[in-house]
Amino acid sequence: MTEMKELPTLLQHALSSENSVRRQAEQEIDRLTSCGGFLPHLARHACLNVETIPQCHRLLVLSILKQKVGLVAIEECVDVNNILMNLLSVEEDRLVANLSAVVISLIISKMECLGETEHNGISESMHFFMDFLFDAFVKADSTRLELNTMILVLELLNRLSLSSVTRNELLRLAPYLFRRAISDTPSESSCMALNMLRDLILPLVSIRKFPLLRLIKESWDSYFPALAAALLTPTFPSKGEQEYDFRNRHTLGIMTFVDGMLRVAKWTRQCITDSLFYGLLMRNEVENNVYLEALQNTDSSDDASLAIQQIVAKRWELLGFMVQMKSLRNVVDNITVSNLPSLLNLVLSYTTVSDIEAQEWLVDANTFLRQEEEHEDEVVWSVRDTTADFCRIYVSVRGEGGDILRFLVATLDSAEESCKRRESVLFVLEVLLRRCPNEMLAAGEDCHSQLLQILLKKDVHGPPLLSSRALSLLSILLALMKRAGADVSSLCASLLPEALISLSSSIPLLSAAACRLFHSLLPLANVDDLLTLFFTGQDALFSLLLNETTSDELLYLCLEVYTEWISQCHLKRRDVASSESYNNLFRCWRNHIQDPNMGELVVSVFGELIIDSGGDEFLTVHFSWLADVLNSPCDVAEYCIIPFVVQMLTCIFEKGSDQVAMRAADALVGSLCRLLLATEESSIISFASACLAALLQRCPHVGTMKVRVPNSLMRGLSPELCMEQSMPGDFAGLATLQRGDLQPHPFSSVLVMVVMAMLREEVKEASLMNAGRVLVVIGRNTSAFRDDEIERLITTIVRRLMTVCTDTVTQELVAPLAVLMKLHLRAFINVLLSSGIFLDIFSVWLPKMSVFSGKQVLFDSCDALLDFLLQWPLDERLCGQLLTWIEGKRNKVKLPLEVAVFVGVGRGLLNLAMQASLDDEEEDEEEQGDGMDEEEEGVEVEEGEEEEEEQRENVVVKKLLCGEVSHDLRYLLQKVYPLVLKYGPAAAVCFSRSELKELSDLLQIIKAS
Repeated sequence: MTEMKELPTLLQHALSSENSVRRQAEQEIDRLTSCGGFLPHLARHACLNVETIPQCHRLLVLSILKQKVGLVAIEECVDVNNILMNLLSVEEDRLVANLSAVVISLIISKMECLGETEHNGISESMHFFMDFLFDAFVKADSTRLELNTMILVLELLNRLSLSSVTRNELLRLAPYLFRRAISDTPSESSCMALNMLRDLILPLVSIRKFPLLRLIKESWDSYFPALAAALLTPTFPSKGEQEYDFRNRHTLGIMTFVDGMLRVAKWTRQCITDSLFYGLLMRNEVENNVYLEALQNTDSSDDASLAIQQIVAKRWELLGFMVQMKSLRNVVDNITVSNLPSLLNLVLSYTTVSDIEAQEWLVDANTFLRQEEEHEDEVVWSVRDTTADFCRIYVSVRGEGGDILRFLVATLDSAEESCKRRESVLFVLEVLLRRCPNEMLAAGEDCHSQLLQILLKKDVHGPPLLSSRALSLLSILLALMKRAGADVSSLCASLLPEALISLSSSIPLLSAAACRLFHSLLPLANVDDLLTLFFTGQDALFSLLLNETTSDELLYLCLEVYTEWISQCHLKRRDVASSESYNNLFRCWRNHIQDPNMGELVVSVFGELIIDSGGDEFLTVHFSWLADVLNSPCDVAEYCIIPFVVQMLTCIFEKGSDQVAMRAADALVGSLCRLLLATEESSIISFASACLAALLQRCPHVGTMKVRVPNSLMRGLSPELCMEQSMPGDFAGLATLQRGDLQPHPFSSVLVMVVMAMLREEVKEASLMNAGRVLVVIGRNTSAFRDDEIERLITTIVRRLMTVCTDTVTQELVAPLAVLMKLHLRAFINVLLSSGIFLDIFSVWLPKMSVFSGKQVLFDSCDALLDFLLQWPLDERLCGQLLTWIEGKRNKVKLPLEVAVFVGVGRGLLNLAMQASLDDEEEDEEEQGDGMDEEEEGVEVEEGEEEEEEQRENVVVKKLLCGEVSHDLRYLLQKVYPLVLKYGPAAAVCFSRSELKELSDLLQIIKAS
């Protein structure tokens, strides 16, 4: 065992900045811990509060104990616990006390988990510990002991479960904590007592059958009068005096505790009286000046000023909660009759924005936009928010807000109010119009029209602070008028020019407010009006986007507005974007390349620009940068935007003109293939695969090209395919020619390598959920493939198919196999037979025909399998083969291969017909609704499942009898008809009577036609 004198050296080494020294010390500590008896030795060292032992050593010792107490025997833990409990009695260093409390709480939790049945000594230790706690509170002769014990209890409450025996024992402290919390001389200990009450009681009071609930109720009833009196304690101005700060913190603690109790436990609300409500309201009225003084405090880090604001916010929050109580409904009515103007003037006073906040909005639009977003999301936290929310609750409880709306509108229309006062009125109106639309509609159209005229004549053209709020309110007022059935298109036409002026303002606050208004106007305005102003509007938006001082939130909003605006214009014209649109968009993106939120918005704008006629030549100049991004750049930020660049390319191939799509294919196919071969990130693979599919569908000419990709990647995946070097010719991927490792390869070889990379064993099955599309497209573009490449493609897909477990991924891999089987039937058969897995693949494929959900994969599968049967047997090795058919819970059935294929086709036809029927019925079902509760629905589904399926089958036949047969289904039925006599009798055993009848009806319809 290390001697006491050696421990300081060990601790010093553990704090060393040299990795090797520190690592050796940590290893020595681990070794000593495993020997036993070391942790009590450490705990005693932590108790030595002398000048020769630095604080960092004591904290390190306690940190080691925190890590190791869970690894040693319980007896050693008990020794450590006893030592640290003695330390808490006298420790004055708060950091040491806090960490000691953490260690003790860990040990107590461990002791409780083990229980007294396993270790008899634990019971005695737990009793000793609880006696220590109660003595510390009840008999404490030291403030330091009391505070440290409170710290310990708070740590315990964070770790103990609600069912903990120790936690229940701690409830016996509740009467003491109540007495301490309502002390006439608030101190740190009384504030901590409130925290303890909140953590100890609040989680338990909602449990109806909690054994000690009676004790909590008795304590609450006894001490609530004192708590209510404390709620009405005056708020003391912040003057740097500790006594005032403690009193304010204490008041805030009591309000938070009472508010929590009222919301969690209904039985606590019986104590609320009219006088308490009036008292809180009067306290806000009396202390208005105290709040305004704290609000204008220029030191934002002043905790005392913040506490005053939190107290006022909590008062309004409590008042809002009380207004909703039925027992106080008379109070609400009395205020409405006699004191409504006084109440609303008080609300307006507390919702007035401070000079500091107003100035901040003027220079930083982010703050304004974030607060507006919080208002829309109904996030309530500041005094301004909670006061307006009180007004909203008041209106909702009354069920009609006409008198309030009329008062506020009259305030605006009366003698000139100050700018901040008018902004406060508009803010409250905004909250009410947004969150109480029904009550506001009751005020009548005349009131709304009057408000609209006031906004347009006075406030929209006012100072920036007022104008921005007016613009924000206009958007909500328009939505409300639209909801009431008014035609707002003409009004929108008059507002658009006004909004455009503000959008072009040099003041960020006005630009942000105008952007928000445009967001609301675009869906409501006439397209012709939007077209008229778009050419000017896009210049204003791009000016903001390219301005280095534009804040992030405003950037996002500008991109959203531009996307919506040009999208509306594209409903009528496709030539509205300026010639600089692409340049501006890419400049903006590259200026903010570090911002991860920009990519999705930029792609949205790009998706609209690509369908705008003209501008192709301005897009192609950016292909070199797009290629650089795809070619694994060193810059981390550019690597992070790869998914968005790939989505842009997909937009080009799906929506762009033929010219730009061809040029993009020629310039970027090499970079895209290299990305697919090199990356292992699933999100990039998913987007790049979709892009490759779009490329092959739009530009099939690339199938004959040669692309330059790293030879090392090709060789790593398949060395034998890289033996031949391509002859010189037309090459794609010109942006990467200077890289020495790049070699030209046939595009077909590269595609095979891409498939091998996508389907390698290390790729998780979940990453293949959407692989079917690109694999199918590759399969359809194999006309230029060599025989060995086709065989390798089939082999790669088949081998991965044999390893998947889910029906979804099975369908994704069967889809390309069906296409390849259709196009290359002989090669398909030869590969499977040569590999000895022909029957294995069909054992997976054929039974799944009844569960596949994709209509295209069902059609392709049936089509390929029917070709296989119509040419049976293409290979003599197929004759006499027996396939084991396993479907659902049915017994295994041995079927001749050709019969099994016929059964699979029959299953696929039934599935395809059923899906077509369900698609037709889907809209009707949504309109009708289920009309029953969950319990009834469950019973009906359980009892009538077979009957429902039979009814659906009848629907399919009825649609066929009426001639409602899709072209694809009719085509397949015509192909299967000549095979029925040959394979039908042997296959009949695999179908139910209803299925055979449905198939028979289907074939009869085709025969008759």
